[in-house]
Amino acid sequence: MTLKRRSLTIAAIRSALAAGRRRRLFDGGNLVLPVYANGRASWLFRYSVGRSKREMGLGAYDPANRDGLSLVAAREAADEWRAVLRRGLDPIEERRRRDMRAAGGRTFRETAEVCLDSMLPRFRNPEHRQQWRSTLRTYAFPVLGNVPVNEVEIEHVLRVLTPIWHTRTETAVRFVPLPSRALARGSSSAPPGAEEPAGGCGARRRTRGRPDRRRAGPRGGRPRRPPSR
Repeated sequence: MTLKRRSLTIAAIRSALAAGRRRRLFDGGNLVLPVYANGRASWLFRYSVGRSKREMGLGAYDPANRDGLSLVAAREAADEWRAVLRRGLDPIEERRRRDMRAAGGRTFRETAEVCLDSMLPRFRNPEHRQQWRSTLRTYAFPVLGNVPVNEVEIEHVLRVLTPIWHTRTETAVRFVPLPSRALARGSSSAPPGAEEPAGGCGARRRTRGRPDRRRAGPRGGRPRRPPSR
């Protein structure tokens, strides 16, 4: 039987707190209030990702809405996270991304744009500059754009490279060094636009105004395909 949303009342919460025993109160629509034996309670947002069930803490219960969340405020928070779920995102991971951005952390998209701004003025050919931006916006940002830069893994990079490795090899090779440069910039304490550290986004061995086109195979042949996982 599905519990009707917004079925919990303030009177029911007061009664449960006064009883002094552990139990869970359900408001429907993912919102749960576990009550503890010490007379306190904390809100939880329950949801599923695939076959996994997850619980995210929203804060302590506080009818005054000062040191925690009232019933009304908890329902508003649950509405917000339900909207996140409808967009196909995991609320816990999305909250972590928001916390990182609020604390000064940057996504791959934000960091890569900073890298491009420092790299591209060194290229004399405007077509090359456009190719770099187009590569990221077409192939990388749909996969990596919203990932915190310090959480980029090899699996993310392979998801970008594998579909284009044989059909757009030059584009794939152009992308390969970007994640490490973005990570170097993302781990730097310097703000966007500041002078980058040695070895950062714009550090290159060749600086003659064009991308570095090293021969990746015998006699300039195609580079080997990245390992499948």
